[in-house]
Order: sequence, then C-alpha cells, then structure tokens
Amino acid sequence: MIAMNVAAAGHHHHATHLQPNQPLATESVEVGSEQAEVYRDLVDRAIEAREHAYAPNSGSMVGSAVLTRSGKVYKGANFETTDYADHGEQVALARALAAGEKPGDLVACATFVAKEGGPTPEDYLNQANKTSCGNCRQAIFELNPEMDQILLGPDGRSVEVYRTSDMLPQAYRREREILPNPEPPKESHSDPLIAQAMIARSRSYVPRSNEPVGAAVETASGHIYTGIRMETSSFSTQAERMALGEAMMNGEDEIKRLVLVGGRSDQGEIPDRITWDSFQAIASVSPDAQVTLPDEKGGFVTLPVAQVPGFLLTYQPSRP
Repeated sequence: MIAMNVAAAGHHHHATHLQPNQPLATESVEVGSEQAEVYRDLVDRAIEAREHAYAPNSGSMVGSAVLTRSGKVYKGANFETTDYADHGEQVALARALAAGEKPGDLVACATFVAKEGGPTPEDYLNQANKTSCGNCRQAIFELNPEMDQILLGPDGRSVEVYRTSDMLPQAYRREREILPNPEPPKESHSDPLIAQAMIARSRSYVPRSNEPVGAAVETASGHIYTGIRMETSSFSTQAERMALGEAMMNGEDEIKRLVLVGGRSDQGEIPDRITWDSFQAIASVSPDAQVTLPDEKGGFVTLPVAQVPGFLLTYQPSRP
C-alpha cells in the first residue's frame, strides 16, 4: 500500500512503501481459541498442498487450502504449465466445487507461499504480508464474500484471520442470472471418461457465460481426474486445466487422454469459448495425450492434442 502526499509547491511526491512484515491496513478478525486451532490446521494443509506446486516461471510455490462447513478441506497449488498460471487459491476453490460443494458452504481459505527449496524457518516468519493476489481475492469474494482468509502471523505460529469483504472494500459485484447447469445424462456413458466429464459439467460455475464445461483426464496409471470451468473475477479457470491440476495435486502428470464437454445438450457440445493455451498446458506435460471432443452428430471424436487447435479453428458453433 502507498501513502502519498502532494506538496502544494513543486508537486513533490513522498511515498511510503509497505515493508516486509508490516501489518496490513485491513484489520484482522478476532476468533476464539478453538477456531484459531482449526485455522492453524488449515494453514498446515496449505503447506502440504504447496509441495505439489509447479512453478518454473516464478520459482514461487503457493499452497492453499479451502475449508467447508462440513469440515472437508480441499487443497490447491499454483501450476505454471504455460505463461498463464493457475493460482493455488483458485485451484482449491475449483476442486471444492467440482466435488459438489456449493459456494455458500466455503468457509475459509488459507495460503502459504515460499520459494522453491523451502519452506525455511524464515518463510514461516514472512507470511503476514503474503496475502492472496487481487484476482484471487475477487474470485473468493464472488463465491462467498464472508469467507475468511488465513495467514500465519509474524511469529510464524499464530494465525491472522481476515474477512474477504474487508479485504476488498467497495468490491466489484456482478448481478447476473445464473441458469441451472444440466444434470448428467440419466444413463451413464459407456466411456467412463466421458461419463465423468458430464458429471463435472453439471458442477461448473459459469455466471458470466452460462456455458457449463466439464473435463476429465485419464492418467498413465489409469486414474480419472475431473475439472470444471469456474468463472470468477476476470480470470476464468478452464475445465481442462483444472482436470490437469487435480491430477497433479495427486502426484500424476502423465495424461493419456482428456475429454472436454460443454453446452447443455444430453450429448454435450464443443465449448464455444475455448483457449489454445489450455491445450498447451496439457501438451506441455503430456505431448502424446489424446483429446476426445463432442462432434456435431451426437458422438465424439478423438484426436492427438497437437491437432486440436486446428480442429477448433474450423468449428462453427450452431448456437447463436
């Protein structure tokens, strides 16, 4: 934060910059000892999540953990598979929604940041000014403005608790009609990867486009992981990147096949809004991956990931 005074004569600027460990201007929220213990455990889960981070661009590894009303915890880490990074907080939030949690059931988000090779003892002492970035704060706010955001205090042991609505004074609010997502087909698809992508589509959060998208990946070990599109702030998590993130949070990054399903039909459709960068994320870790997409005849087509961008460039959505 910068405090600025402008002199009447000469217009000289005097700026005071936030120093390491300087308290935030936002006041923390007081919680009881029992709640503080729960939140301290949540920070530990964020520290665990950080071990899965992949940060070749920044070298800064972020771990996040989201607590729900039921007591379940969903962990996330930052993944820099392309220049466009998936932030740890948003991975954790998307994982919670993909598991069937509702935005109003998200209670708190803890974050822990340290460079590669850490965390060192000093890292534990320097968390007090490592709050979530503005984009992640807005994402949390749009899902549940009453969520608590948790950091380790300057002593490296206690927690500091901030209310999201306090961290974004005069926050930008969206007032949009959110259409209900389509339910998965009553009869499960014979391809289990397609069936799981359909379920993920039904759990996506798309207030901006109202176009639900779900993805599922199969790894070399045979496990299936899913991801949803989550539209919060100006930063939308892509379903295919979240499915990859789910796999990486489980220690797997060798993707054999990806299924991507959008739209509202029983068969699924190719999403209208799709990014080449998201397929590059898949290709960066698994260049031989196969991609299965809906076709215009109610079926599916499978292509090598390297051929997908050209296919999509020729695709003309049937919807207006």
